[in-house]
Amino acid sequence: MVGVDRMILSQDQPSDTPNFLDGKVIGEEFVGATATIYVETTDGKEIKAQKSHDEVAHLDTNIGARIYASWQLESAHILPGE
Repeated sequence: MVGVDRMILSQDQPSDTPNFLDGKVIGEEFVGATATIYVETTDGKEIKAQKSHDEVAHLDTNIGARIYASWQLESAHILPGE
């Protein structure tokens, strides 16, 4: 699991980490100074990232835009299964 505030969004494939997913923007929601970007990965899973307006201002967040979500290794947590 990676916290929604720990996701890094970009239009370009990350070259500095193997920890990324690619997909397309399927939604965007603004609450106060926070933007939540909803992404559908290429395998059909939905993920989301929360960023400030400034952090997403340079991104194409139109529905259908290709986007990459990446994270630093230390931002990931493994949860115990049942």
